Amino acid sequence: MNSYFEVAWLMMTGIALSSHGLAFALIPRPFFFKKILVISALSSAAAVWGYRQISLVFLAEIIPALWLYRVHWKAMLQMELCRLFLLTFGKYWTQGLLVQGVLFVPQGTWSWLSYLFVLLLLFLIFRKWVAPRFFQETFQMPVQIRIHGNQITLRGYLDSGNLLRHRNCPVLFLAGKYSFLTEGMTGTEVHFRTVCNQNQCLVYPCEIQIDKTWQHAYAAFSSQLNQPIDCLLNSRLFC
Repeated sequence: MNSYFEVAWLMMTGIALSSHGLAFALIPRPFFFKKILVISALSSAAAVWGYRQISLVFLAEIIPALWLYRVHWKAMLQMELCRLFLLTFGKYWTQGLLVQGVLFVPQGTWSWLSYLFVLLLLFLIFRKWVAPRFFQETFQMPVQIRIHGNQITLRGYLDSGNLLRHRNCPVLFLAGKYSFLTEGMTGTEVHFRTVCNQNQCLVYPCEIQIDKTWQHAYAAFSSQLNQPIDCLLNSRLFC
């Protein structure tokens, strides 16, 4: 069967991006669209142009997955199952051919365009409406925080919009009632811009445990956090 490599690459990139979009809804890790898109495009290019060697196709798929999901094996399995389903669905939709995990579409057909449109539509629907409603609890987790020799367990919530950094370290926002942890410490004033206006806060050096690893960070305090959330996490903690 004659097929265009460029079309196969676009198909595989769309399938990989959609699979990651589903899997990332299951783990406490923000979905950085641009980064995932680049990784999907590069791994798909390696798989398509190296499809004659099964080992190259395998490495092109497994290395990005291991790096993205790390210890989240359940989410990685979900991604692979979703990818297998989309490959099979795409094969019958486009009347294409699966060769060692790579989907090739016959020349002279435009069914791949409608398939990519369906993928995009499903991706947007899932990420915008389905995932926030059904997987919100995924982004809530207990975290260990150390400040000024004190260690405390708080209920954290991953806020994908919190990207604030100070001295190249992420800034967390803790409920104001925990400000007693910084007694005797001198805070550093940090200025930052929100959607509405310019704000400022005092930050204090701390450590936080994520995926059983302690990371350096800064803590700020806010009286606007409501129960049951004690700590607003930073997306950069999961990069």
